[in-house]
Amino acid sequence: MINNSTELKDFVLTSSQKHKNIINWGSITFLERGIINSEMLAIIGVIKELQISTIIESGRCNGYSTMIMGLALPNIPIISIELVRDSIAKQTEKNLQQFKNITLLYGDSNKIIPSVVNSTPKQSIAILLDGPKGEPAFKLFKKVSNHFTNIQVGFFHDCRRKFEPADNPSRKTIGKYFNCLFFTDDDDYVQQFKDIDSNCITHRGKIMTNHSWRPYHKGDTTFPSYGPTLAITIPERK
Repeated sequence: MINNSTELKDFVLTSSQKHKNIINWGSITFLERGIINSEMLAIIGVIKELQISTIIESGRCNGYSTMIMGLALPNIPIISIELVRDSIAKQTEKNLQQFKNITLLYGDSNKIIPSVVNSTPKQSIAILLDGPKGEPAFKLFKKVSNHFTNIQVGFFHDCRRKFEPADNPSRKTIGKYFNCLFFTDDDDYVQQFKDIDSNCITHRGKIMTNHSWRPYHKGDTTFPSYGPTLAITIPERK
């Protein structure tokens, strides 16, 4: 049992190292706005070690994170939710149609996630929230994990350290909701796993956009976290 942030950090580093070679990271074309490889490795390692039997993802955008989970975890059902079926969503459907373990849903995650969890009471569940983000995501996970004891872990994307008062309040806010936390911009984690991010980086000579990622940069903006940053929490059971 993981009881605090120190134990969670040890668990994430050990799990990630164990499963680092689960797929060939360098052979996959990164899709801009996706969750970078080192952050995806943390998700996959934790899910494998916790023996999760169902994954719920909210906010798939172009489906990079969904695809990586489909490749690395082909025997685990993945239920992926997107708010609207726009042109990006339709293209993502085509990109993901090869994966038989992935189900794509549309609508409000605040309604869909509780319904899905309620329909799978015997499953050990992981929830990845990449939309909604920030406090709405923290509130949603807190609510469902308090109500359903089969939710074993929560992942939240875009929790980087802020570099000015107006930037990314998520990092400060998340501590109001959860005590047991790990962030993938942790220096030990970065040093151990940054090598698998080579194909995620927008190198010199490539077109740079506001979503282009380089270590400690997004587009042309510098910030104090290595990457977009994934937060991980284990629900506290009373």
